[in-house]
Amino acid sequence: MKESIAFSVRLKQSLSKSGYQCRPVVLEREFNQRYWGTPVTVQAVRKWLLGDVIPTQDKLQVLAEWLHIDPHWLRFGEERFGSVRE
Repeated sequence: MKESIAFSVRLKQSLSKSGYQCRPVVLEREFNQRYWGTPVTVQAVRKWLLGDVIPTQDKLQVLAEWLHIDPHWLRFGEERFGSVRE
C-alpha cells in the first residue's frame, strides 16, 4: 500500500476514535486552532485525508498531540519500542 494512503487510513481512524468527523472542513478548523504556523487550507487537509500527501513533521506532531496518538505511529504505522533515554 502506498505510504500516503496508509497514513490517511491512520489519520481517519484517529479522527473517528477521537469523535471527529472525517471531513476536510472539520480537520482544517480543528488543526488550525492548535497549529502555531501558517494556517493550512481545506485543500491541503483534503489531500491528507485522500492520501495524496503526508504532512510535514511539525504538522504531524500537532495532529498527534491533538488526537492523543504517537506521532511515529501516525507517520509510519508502527509502534516505537524504547527510547534514546533508555
